[in-house]
Amino acid sequence: MHDAKITALSSGLRVVSRNIPGLDSVSVGVWTNVGSRVEPLKLHGAAHFLEHLVFKGTPTRNARQISADIEGVGGYLNAVTGEESTCYYARARGSELRSLVNVLGDIYRNAVLDPAEVERERGVIREEILMYDEQPAIVAHEHLTLSLWPGDAVGRAITGTVQSIERISRSELLEFRKRHYGAHNTWLVAAGNVEHNELVAAARTAFADWQGAKRTPPLIIRPFKPAVHVFKETDNDQVQIAIGFRALHRQHPMRYALRVLNVLLGENMSSRLFNSLREVRGWAYSIGSHVQLFEGTGALIIQAGVEAGKWLPSLELILKECSRLSQRGISSTELRRAKKYAIGSTWLGLESASDVMFWMGESLVAYDRIVDPTESEEKISRVTASDVHNLAQEIFSRSARSIVAIGPGVNERLAHERLPLLV
Repeated sequence: MHDAKITALSSGLRVVSRNIPGLDSVSVGVWTNVGSRVEPLKLHGAAHFLEHLVFKGTPTRNARQISADIEGVGGYLNAVTGEESTCYYARARGSELRSLVNVLGDIYRNAVLDPAEVERERGVIREEILMYDEQPAIVAHEHLTLSLWPGDAVGRAITGTVQSIERISRSELLEFRKRHYGAHNTWLVAAGNVEHNELVAAARTAFADWQGAKRTPPLIIRPFKPAVHVFKETDNDQVQIAIGFRALHRQHPMRYALRVLNVLLGENMSSRLFNSLREVRGWAYSIGSHVQLFEGTGALIIQAGVEAGKWLPSLELILKECSRLSQRGISSTELRRAKKYAIGSTWLGLESASDVMFWMGESLVAYDRIVDPTESEEKISRVTASDVHNLAQEIFSRSARSIVAIGPGVNERLAHERLPLLV
């Protein structure tokens, strides 16, 4: 991404672009470093609620016009809220760049949050929450993050709860936007068929005379309560297992070794967990691991949906694979394959305008700069077997672990009797 261009407007808004020759499309995103993590408990779900509402109307466009102004030129419009960022994005042919920026700027700055729309959208989000509540894998993950970050907003569900959404008022949403949505913590990012000067000109029009909030203050990281176990018996046909280990924060120099460790453990079909649980024993269809990196904290998370009668052996096997990585380390062959996978998947994930736009936006929110993929490749290449082994020893400790099991026949007493590792 060394060829990306950045212009800071007088308001503080930063305009970022990367032209990709040969593409007809352009992907544009308005990014802010505001997500669910800045919410006090009484506003749990506010960032996601606000994301829904900005599409419902501005002084010059109603909800149908907002959609029509993008879809009417063959484009696509959406948004996503995370723990530490929100992105409003659109994609169309490069010739429609100004239209995309105009609409995105309008909804981001000027959404009216009409009282009737606020009440109507409460019902929509309620149904969204109830939909997720019917998906055991999501429920298990939510229990896990609550136990990994007790009392911290980063552990709470981004959507909020039915109860919290009912409590949030329109005035609180307006104040939340006023406090957090400002030029100084916003990036306008575009990739694909885009000329930087044209993007800057469009930004000056769509975001003219705008100041808004200053940067969001630093977050406080609360201490972790070790070895939390949540075993919840349900009448589902399958047991969902989720295991979380508090790991590295997103600035940590060993995060590249963590990526390699995750590949070895459960990121792909060559991983140890996939081979042990699915290929050798056939106990699970879904089994994998992923890494979450946040400001000041992070986690490595394992999730599996297993045969109900095999939940205890599966849990034991997962913990044994983690222990084996920390005790015995890895071979040079495993290391080489894992690093090549990590590097290759990074580059394969950058083959569209939208992929590049998201890479740049996420980099800017997380690091206040664009991380070039070649930098990631170089640092992954330097990871050694000792790095991975030492990191596994540090992470896979009982003092920094939470376990969740949800499904038929699960209970904590039985787990304690059968698995001393849980005690």
